[in-house]
Amino acid sequence: KATVSVLYWYTPCEIHTFGFFFFCSLFFFFPSLQMNAWSIPLMAIGAGSAAVFSSVKDAWERVVSFLIRPERQVYDDGHLGPVRFQRKGVGPVYRRKDFKVENMRGMSLEASMWCPEGGGTRPCVVYIHSSGGSRVEAVDILPEVIELRYSMVALDLSGSGRSEGEHVTLGAFEQQDVCCIVDHLRAHTNTSDIILWGRSMGASTALLYASRDSSIAALILDSPYSSVTKLLTHFCGS
Repeated sequence: KATVSVLYWYTPCEIHTFGFFFFCSLFFFFPSLQMNAWSIPLMAIGAGSAAVFSSVKDAWERVVSFLIRPERQVYDDGHLGPVRFQRKGVGPVYRRKDFKVENMRGMSLEASMWCPEGGGTRPCVVYIHSSGGSRVEAVDILPEVIELRYSMVALDLSGSGRSEGEHVTLGAFEQQDVCCIVDHLRAHTNTSDIILWGRSMGASTALLYASRDSSIAALILDSPYSSVTKLLTHFCGS
């Protein structure tokens, strides 16, 4: 269960903005009032506060967009590589199988599995992409996995790539997506050990999931963040 807290600021900017419009309304409804030497400075302060508030609001919306509504990575099947291939003409022939699973919130998740032909039980690496990324990221590490003759699975987390969902949650719900993939591997494939390899948000997601599943054999964590607070501070500072 995840709790998302939304902080709303009642800042001096908002108070001043309200005061500005209230001040103007006095002259609208009571035209007999005379403007004096204080009128123009007060209106200027109110207008300036409104501009500051607008800037703060725009900055906040950019932060929210970056965190929970990053731009989706668009790709086609060609970006996932060939369906059947052999690394450098030697070793086992690998085949890519695309599939879908449904997460705990009823969303359809797109995924791919690369495994050697001929069956047999072997370890599997589950790649978990970064915020705004997709399973296409896994193609870069596929050669290292094949060198070990392991299988590999990569998914589009909910709200990313081709999977359903409108938002990302920086690991809170993404760990449930990983759970669905792990359950699929254990129920439908000849997988022995499961290794989680995550990048950025994916790395933090891997940590969250592994903290409640002691059967995970190993973690490979590329640039995880230790807390959302520090992530926000870093982003706002930049």
